[in-house]
Amino acid sequence: MNRFHLQFKHEIDEHLSKEFDKITCKLDEEGDGETKGNWFSQLLKTLPIPPAYTIVRVNDLSSDREEVHQLLQKHINKQYEHKPFAPPTVVPHPLLRDVLVIPSGHQRDDAELKPDSKEVIVDLACGMAVLRGAEVFAPGVMAAPVAMNRGDTVAVYSDVKGLCRRGMTTRFEGERLFLGNGRAMMSRHDIMVATSSPSGTAVVMIDPVFDCPSLNAVLPSKIFLQNLPSIIVGHVLNPQPGENVLDMCAAPGGKTTHIATLMKDQGRVIALDKASKKIARIEGYAAALHLTCIRAYYFDATKACATKSEILKGKEDFHPPFPEMTFDRILLDAPCSGLGQRPTIYNKMSLSEVQSYPALQHKLFSAAVRLLREGGTLVYSTCTITPEENEGLVAWALQKHPQMRLEKQEPHFGGPGLPVPGLSSEDQEKVKRFTPASHLAGFNQGRTVSCNEDTIGFFIAKFVKLTDR
Repeated sequence: MNRFHLQFKHEIDEHLSKEFDKITCKLDEEGDGETKGNWFSQLLKTLPIPPAYTIVRVNDLSSDREEVHQLLQKHINKQYEHKPFAPPTVVPHPLLRDVLVIPSGHQRDDAELKPDSKEVIVDLACGMAVLRGAEVFAPGVMAAPVAMNRGDTVAVYSDVKGLCRRGMTTRFEGERLFLGNGRAMMSRHDIMVATSSPSGTAVVMIDPVFDCPSLNAVLPSKIFLQNLPSIIVGHVLNPQPGENVLDMCAAPGGKTTHIATLMKDQGRVIALDKASKKIARIEGYAAALHLTCIRAYYFDATKACATKSEILKGKEDFHPPFPEMTFDRILLDAPCSGLGQRPTIYNKMSLSEVQSYPALQHKLFSAAVRLLREGGTLVYSTCTITPEENEGLVAWALQKHPQMRLEKQEPHFGGPGLPVPGLSSEDQEKVKRFTPASHLAGFNQGRTVSCNEDTIGFFIAKFVKLTDR
């Protein structure tokens, strides 16, 4: 559907085009005549479309996957009783023991789905969540018809560029994206007038453009909704019971809780984040999954390695900052430009913002090297597509920190890295880049690809710290 297209600021589009034009990508080399030499433009056609699979991580520390499989299928079957299509079938991932896969239906076309006359406008973040199966929650509603009452059928639109004024009563004429039809669970008065901080489900999507199951608050102690590459990161890190593990930039906590689960909740998982409000969210996820080995701290990870004076002063046991070589394994899921997230319709970042991330990533990586014990494992990951933040970081790290050796990854998912200066062809094979492209998108494509291919844009590199000779 051509209305789903990604918009950048012109300076970003121009910058990314130039960067990718410099690279001869294996996807191009192996592609057919239509995709050869046009890899980046193909990628841009896929990023606005949600993956065709919903991925669920099972808390297999306290739950059996088969039991969770049956409970989840039962919930989805009930949810689809009032939808115009059959429920998707939940299937176990063939290689990852803690993953269930839900094919997320299909994309409706204009002939199938007509918008209702009553229009609800939601903000962009809410709109992108709806495309992945979420209902419309009250805080995301920007405008609704004056006469909207509970039970009304409404058309839901996303305000693409954030120009809709909250509470407006006239029809919004700005750029918007139709998300599907839903049933109002709250009146306009409930959302806009009764309280200044509305909460709860405002609209249940009964006929969405993209058919994805809604899994909010479903089996909260048994499952965690997560993108597949984010789950693979935990398996690549491979934490063991009894180890000291650091998650340097931990919010919102999905990878943190996965690490603790893989460790059988034995050992220490230290979670750092420089956003104080996000610490409670990490702690909340840990509590919901009944994990006790996680300790979350509001702390700047670039300063997580203690100076000599800080060590001499003494401090609480296992409280940041830490002495050098404290941790057996470290996950650096670095702050990044996030340009691999799906779906993304509009990105308002400036070029200076995008270009600011590599410097921060370098600081974090250098801190991680100091904190990692000899023989320890460091996994670096991002959810972006830019070479500077991915392969470029790896090339820099190998030159700057010769004690760090790039390693092959297990389990083996994703494709090779892009060719950049300083990264050998052997090293390109060791890193893993998850690159959705338009010919991989599963919607309306007969499901010719697997959930391992149709993912968000992501990058993973695994390092081991060599023993000092």
